[in-house]
Amino acid sequence: MGGIYYAKCPCGFEQAELYEGYGMNEQGGCLTLHACDTCRKIFTLNSNKKKPDLFDETDNCPRCGNAAACSYTVELDSDEEHHCPACHKKTLKFLPGGLWD
Repeated sequence: MGGIYYAKCPCGFEQAELYEGYGMNEQGGCLTLHACDTCRKIFTLNSNKKKPDLFDETDNCPRCGNAAACSYTVELDSDEEHHCPACHKKTLKFLPGGLWD
């Protein structure tokens, strides 16, 4: 089962409905969260859909094509702060929004 998160930073950055993890049958791949500092957005990639002939192709932002600034590992019940794609400070928090499968 995967998680749905909301990202929020004191700088004013907010982004909703961020899907991470596996679906119930794990056939659709694993969704991972990444930051694009150019677009100032968080984006989701399917980590099991890598093309073996392309180096790090899935680490690029699907919108602008630039390399991801970082990837996120979200843990519930954690006060960990993460890199914010808007202000570039480690002040972003992920809030639980639900589960998906």
